[in-house]
Amino acid sequence: DSFHLELQESRGFRELRVGRHSVPPCVPLQGLARRFLPGNLREFLAVLWRHLNAFVARRQQLKLLQEEFSECIQGTPCSNSLCNVLSFRCRIPGKNPQI
Repeated sequence: DSFHLELQESRGFRELRVGRHSVPPCVPLQGLARRFLPGNLREFLAVLWRHLNAFVARRQQLKLLQEEFSECIQGTPCSNSLCNVLSFRCRIPGKNPQI
C-alpha cells in the first residue's frame, strides 16, 4: 500500500509539522508528530512506518481469512478501523450444525 505525507516547515522556527497526508485515521499521526517533531525526523518516520506496516498486515490477514476460509465463515466478517478486533461466525466442517 502507498500512503502520502507532506511535512511543512514553519517559517522562522525551522519546525516541521504535518500537512496533507493519506495516513489512515486509526494511526495516531498527530500524537507521533508532537512526540518526535521537529527534533527527531528519523524516529518519527520509523515509528510511523511501524504503525502503517502493522495496520496493512492486519488488514491483509482479514482478507486472507475471508479467502482461505470462505466455506466456513458465515456472513461477512466485521472489523474495527484498526483491524485489530474481528467479529465473525464460522461453521466447523463435519460438525452437526445443531450444536
